Amino acid sequence: MNRRHLLATAGVVALSPLVASDDASLPSEPTAVDSVESCGPAALSVSDRLTSDHGDPPWHYVDSGLTPSVAIQNERAESLTVSVDIDQSDALTETYTLESGERIVERSVLEIDWSVTATVQIEGETTQRVAWPHQSGYRHGIAITPDGLEVGWIPPLDGPGDTQHDCYAGDDAPITLRSRGTARTMTVTVVDRCTDTGTTDTVTVAADGMERLVGVLENGGLYDVTIDAEDGPTETYEFDETCWGLEAGIDEDGDLHVDRMMID
Repeated sequence: MNRRHLLATAGVVALSPLVASDDASLPSEPTAVDSVESCGPAALSVSDRLTSDHGDPPWHYVDSGLTPSVAIQNERAESLTVSVDIDQSDALTETYTLESGERIVERSVLEIDWSVTATVQIEGETTQRVAWPHQSGYRHGIAITPDGLEVGWIPPLDGPGDTQHDCYAGDDAPITLRSRGTARTMTVTVVDRCTDTGTTDTVTVAADGMERLVGVLENGGLYDVTIDAEDGPTETYEFDETCWGLEAGIDEDGDLHVDRMMID
């Protein structure tokens, strides 16, 4: 787990390496550690994922116009309204109303720069300036905690930190459905083993066609996925992948095959 220390100087909040002294005690381990073991890394909050390590940017990618993402999460017990203004031309300027625990990921909104700063205004509170003081292709994070703002970088679960090939916990993991020879109806039931909640979707797949479900699985989560194919068998797959999607295909003989698949 990444330990971190917030440095506030001249109204700017930025991450600095943790320095122990007689006047500073080590922060306790985040309470979400247990949930990683039982629920996977997708259960971690943004603040638990933040690090002061901005990675080692692949320099042959840095000058090619790559655009990192920003993750913002409300980690307070109550809903709030927050405005975020990134100090770059054509970058993010947005206002959000976030429920408790709600997380927003804005993709491809930053330019890779030697330093990125932003203005954050939580309704009813003092405006704050935040900074990411190093060049990085990692996702940039803003956590709104009961104690204030925490900012830093979020390393990918996999990938070189170039924004094109990276996979992050909590991102969508699509389910691809295929049917050979004839059109079929396929029912997909997903149960989140961490929250004990579920969804059911029924999809008609054309003969030799393909359909894709999104928004039902997350990278780094733990799920039971049951596929019920028309005129075919039913199979349940225990999905605990970190950087894969899921594919379910039924062939001409009515045999159902379910396995992980690479994400585009």
